Amino acid sequence: MGALARLKDTLSVAEGYPGLVRSQPQAFARQVPLLYFILVVNTATVAITHLSCAPAWLSIFISARSAACVLRCVQ
Repeated sequence: MGALARLKDTLSVAEGYPGLVRSQPQAFARQVPLLYFILVVNTATVAITHLSCAPAWLSIFISARSAACVLRCVQ
């Protein structure tokens, strides 16, 4: 058995647990806002620390992407 097949078997849920299958997306949905917050904070930190050497278009692109993450998190 290959490494990917073993990983798939380890991470998959048996078909006999429909409640677990339904609850996994709900649990993940509660974590998404935190993930977006971490992404925005990390992106802003990197943009600020590299402001003097990064191109202006890159800083603008990062700001726009961060704004999109915030909007997605609010929805």
